[in-house]
Amino acid sequence: MNMIRYIINLFLLISVALATDFDVKMISKRNLPEDVIEVLNYDRIVTQTKDIIFIKEYDGSSYSKVIFDYPLPAKTEYLRSNSPDYIVMAKRGEYFEETLIDLSTMEVIPLRYKDGNAFALQVSATDGLIGYQTRTKEKGATRSTYLYNRREKPVYLMDDIMGLVWAPNGKWFLANSTYGRRSVSRVLVSREGERISLPTGDIGISGAIWSPSGDVLIANRGGEVTIIGFDWVNGRPERISYRTEILNYNSAVGSFFSPNGEYVVWANENNDSRGHNNIGYDIMISDKYLSQISGLIVHENILEIPITWTQKNGLVTRLENQMISYKISTR
Repeated sequence: MNMIRYIINLFLLISVALATDFDVKMISKRNLPEDVIEVLNYDRIVTQTKDIIFIKEYDGSSYSKVIFDYPLPAKTEYLRSNSPDYIVMAKRGEYFEETLIDLSTMEVIPLRYKDGNAFALQVSATDGLIGYQTRTKEKGATRSTYLYNRREKPVYLMDDIMGLVWAPNGKWFLANSTYGRRSVSRVLVSREGERISLPTGDIGISGAIWSPSGDVLIANRGGEVTIIGFDWVNGRPERISYRTEILNYNSAVGSFFSPNGEYVVWANENNDSRGHNNIGYDIMISDKYLSQISGLIVHENILEIPITWTQKNGLVTRLENQMISYKISTR
């Protein structure tokens, strides 16, 4: 059975092609307040007034319903959303000291452990397990990775890996391994500390995305995209194939999967004749193996990368002070 599945996945990874056309229809537009600093999803945004950040929800006519506010301590700034369910703030000093806010409970979780400040914070989507890293302040600092379930003390996992991107099952994550500080390789790491090497070259961690089922991992680094296919056997990943595609686009950024996991959407910069990006972004779409690529929303002057694609709201983008949702359908 595993061999049959291997053959089927390998065939799809090499030969599948996207033969479907898409219809794009704008569903709605919503005006954004001037002080918005990040869009979490179509209904929630983050704003900042002086030294206070606010999380606001759409109330049917505007983003005016405050559901959470938090004063920023000295030298602390709003950093980013970790996912639609978490946001992160950082206290800047000799090293980052990051703080996590769980949007489902509005719990504020400061992370600082014995041998350094917390950074590279990522949360598992399955059970909220927090993976983060610390770094000592001494010369030749060591990076250490911890796992934290919020109910007990953080558990040390290992040293000398950088970055982590959780797989959808929440049991493994992608990371950079830095053995000897001379070479960098890509590894999958389990919660128990098992490593599986991925001989995939310099794929880049920050832009890596998993398909919802975890069968495909796509990593984009400067337009060079690596596609890795996995077969999960008893919760353990088996690498089945990988290949690299060179995208003939100016800059492919902001990739994410459709809810059904069959398509990948990303933004591509529109540059003028001098190479200056003063036009905006095109929105591109492909099957999950990047077999065929087409423009989805072209020359619409989208100024920010796609925000998300949900079952309820379709594809959501931002254009200046408006948030726009599009319905994507096949024909």
